[in-house]
Amino acid sequence: MSYNNYLVIQKIVKLLHSDKDKIRLIRTCKFFYSAKNQIRFNKFPLFYYCSHVAKRNNRENSTDAILDYIHKNKDFVANGLPNKVKVVEINNKLECEVFNQVFLSSVNVQEICYHWTPFKVQSIFTPYQNRNLTESQFPLTILSIKILDKDFSRDITDDCFPKSLQSLYIETNCVIRIVSVPQNLEELTIAAQEIKNLSKDRKKTEFRGFNHQISDGLLPKGLVKLELGYSFNTLLTPGCLPSSLQYLAMYGYNHEFQLGTLPNQLKTLILGLYDREIVHLPPNLEILDFQDKWMSPTGFNKPLVRESFPVSLKTLKLGHNFDQLLNNGLPVTLTSLSLRYYYRELSVGCFPMNLYHLELNCNSISMDKLNEVLPIGCRSLTFGYPFDKSLENIPNYIEYLELNGYPHQITKLPDQLKSLKVNGYPHSFSLQILPQSLEVLVLNYTFQYSIVGSKFPSSLKSLTLGAKFYIGGFQLDMLPPNLIHLQLAASDRLYMSKFAPTLQDNLFLDIVYV
Repeated sequence: MSYNNYLVIQKIVKLLHSDKDKIRLIRTCKFFYSAKNQIRFNKFPLFYYCSHVAKRNNRENSTDAILDYIHKNKDFVANGLPNKVKVVEINNKLECEVFNQVFLSSVNVQEICYHWTPFKVQSIFTPYQNRNLTESQFPLTILSIKILDKDFSRDITDDCFPKSLQSLYIETNCVIRIVSVPQNLEELTIAAQEIKNLSKDRKKTEFRGFNHQISDGLLPKGLVKLELGYSFNTLLTPGCLPSSLQYLAMYGYNHEFQLGTLPNQLKTLILGLYDREIVHLPPNLEILDFQDKWMSPTGFNKPLVRESFPVSLKTLKLGHNFDQLLNNGLPVTLTSLSLRYYYRELSVGCFPMNLYHLELNCNSISMDKLNEVLPIGCRSLTFGYPFDKSLENIPNYIEYLELNGYPHQITKLPDQLKSLKVNGYPHSFSLQILPQSLEVLVLNYTFQYSIVGSKFPSSLKSLTLGAKFYIGGFQLDMLPPNLIHLQLAASDRLYMSKFAPTLQDNLFLDIVYV
């Protein structure tokens, strides 16, 4: 196939609405049929494909007739498949049978997601008997497997899955025993009530619905990432976490940390319902994030003590429950700070001098004194709902600005602004307020009003327009010549098929269909 033909196919595929449309495309003529290996599917609709083939060959549309046709014409059906499919989802017994008969030996599949429990199918799992999984039941090319079944209770051994497997996700309410796992496995997520014998070296593990003691030696020695869900609130003891751990999320944990509990190599710590003193943080911690939800019963709300934080800390995110005076309690090395629902007045000198990014969701800052309160090195601001103050006094040295749910008309922006992201803006957007330094503009999902003005700034390089924006009223001559990335969300495929070819050649067009 020539390169020009390949480009034509890729442009057509970008305009298609779904993976089912891609199936229809490759079966329209010999040209597109021969290009089936150049077309990539997000999630291959396997049962739709087989039923489409059967119907095109004058077969009945009943499930039994389709399965009978597939069984008798297995090679013919498989011949029309692309060589490589990234993701296949199995939602019911029929799709599982189709997968076993056609896909298993014919297509390179990278990821399988079982929404319907395959162990209830005789050909893959045999219930009521002690028959374990074997790697022959999966494609040898598989990289990721997800088993979403509350009753899954099989023992897991390294001969259950292909050696190529890199990611395994199991969601169950039962006790499962991890005897061994494939050597190449990098990510392991287990949503289970109890885990036994979790051995071998793993890089990522996630426990959900788990609230048992983590004993010494339970977790793999090479573990890098661990997530414990809201159910987990069992005291951690020194030495129970592997020294290799770099990322730890504990959404339900609410015990004060003992000395030596958190590994020295830990770089990211996420806490949800934690409401204890900050003590014994590891020396290499860079990110501390309190993710208590809005209206949650508990969450971090203790006075900040600068000496409690390691000198390595760069990012601190305080949750919805935090309502303490800052009082110079922030670490001096901090470069990013999030005050999500902070209602106290912010005063001069409360922020460290190295602060680069500040996020505020409330009106706790006096905009008249903003220039005095912000450290001289601050270049990035994020304002979220319910912030509704005027933007007139934002310092001109601010380069990155994000507005979430801002209710008023924007009339002025900083002169040196390089990036502007606006979410939930309820007004028409004027191009006249945009500074000539702007390089990135994002008008996100809910923006559905008109863009007023003749042209975007000539400095603009990336433009994103959300799903509710009416692309039909968009004028091409408004685009600057230096624009290199344009992202549009569209529902009108016919219009986009006419719109896309008119853009300049050096522009990367990213279309997200809704």
